Amino acid sequence: MIAKNMLLQVTGNVLIISLLSACSTKNNPGANYSLKDTVLKEHIQLIEHSRFYDTTDYNYRLLRSYYYNDTLYLKRVQQDIKRIKEDQQPAIIESCRRHPTIDTLQVDEAYQFSYSKTFCDFDFDYTITRKGDSIHLQAVLYQFLPNPLSCQVSKEVNKSLSGKDWDKFEQLIEYIDYWGLKSMEVRNILDGDAITTEAIERNRFDHTVEKHTYISRNGVYGTALYTVYAYLAKLADFPESCSHSPRKKAG
Repeated sequence: MIAKNMLLQVTGNVLIISLLSACSTKNNPGANYSLKDTVLKEHIQLIEHSRFYDTTDYNYRLLRSYYYNDTLYLKRVQQDIKRIKEDQQPAIIESCRRHPTIDTLQVDEAYQFSYSKTFCDFDFDYTITRKGDSIHLQAVLYQFLPNPLSCQVSKEVNKSLSGKDWDKFEQLIEYIDYWGLKSMEVRNILDGDAITTEAIERNRFDHTVEKHTYISRNGVYGTALYTVYAYLAKLADFPESCSHSPRKKAG
């Protein structure tokens, strides 16, 4: 689900636009409006001519579409916002939540993966942690129920893993450059799937959180990120998605 991170991205851009617009409330509205336009134009042009800036970034594309009045892209963002507002699953899961809040875990490293799919009434959540030589995996399969819309835990697994299991997981994480991934990339795919993943690493001296990331992707099936998620599903002996008959395996 991309709702949480996309909302942060949109909110950030609205703040930028609001700050730029604030100039018009000063004593000389005309001059300040011109300054707002000039600064925004120069900022966008600077990015456009930079070889090092990712112009596919959601933040940049929203800002650029606002300045150039790209109604096609703005309508797409509007649809994203509408989808976020209509997406009730995250709030519903909170009502029967069993997976932990990651930054409260007193471990050396922790990774969470959540997988969802359009027209699938299951949500697949995995938390893998390392504390010293102790490796642990929690897997929770949530099922959404209609009338009224609610959720229940269909299956939960808690198990210790071997050092070999962790080494394989680390190899997959390193292969996709997990800590170097951007927080969000939106692919315009209808009726697709999505992964959100969050991770922390703690400082070994004072045990404060040293690294923290949140990543959201949609249209993930067959990608390298999906391979990491699928490995956790295999370790838990869980189905990967609804297409793998979770009803039969999760009973």
